[in-house]
Amino acid sequence: MLIYDRDAVPTPSSPELRLLPWATESGKPCYLNGNPGSPLSLYADAVEDAHLINGDRALKRAVQLLDAIAASDDSKQEGGEADSAVQALRDTVTALSNALRIADSRGARLMDEDGDAPCPQHVEREHEGSGPLLPAEAFS
Repeated sequence: MLIYDRDAVPTPSSPELRLLPWATESGKPCYLNGNPGSPLSLYADAVEDAHLINGDRALKRAVQLLDAIAASDDSKQEGGEADSAVQALRDTVTALSNALRIADSRGARLMDEDGDAPCPQHVEREHEGSGPLLPAEAFS
């Protein structure tokens, strides 16, 4: 499992470079230098939205797990290994929640090429589970 490490990924050297939402098999970052409306850029937008949907699902499952732990008698013991794991999960839930809020906030501020209106979503939130949606022409 490759985990994104912000400290290990270099900041793009040019503002035109876009960090893509995937990495090479060895974990190295991938960048795109080109038209924001290109098929690859649109595909990256769709993958990013799918990642946000997956993050939202994971957050909800983790909150359910924390609620179940809080309701059980085992969580009443203080200072043990289980208590450390629960605290780590709480910290992770808080961090993921904050990251999703920032992503939603920044996404809402993105403007179209004319600067008039927010860009439309490339993957509708109701459409879950089957991956990004792009027209076949985008790959010709």
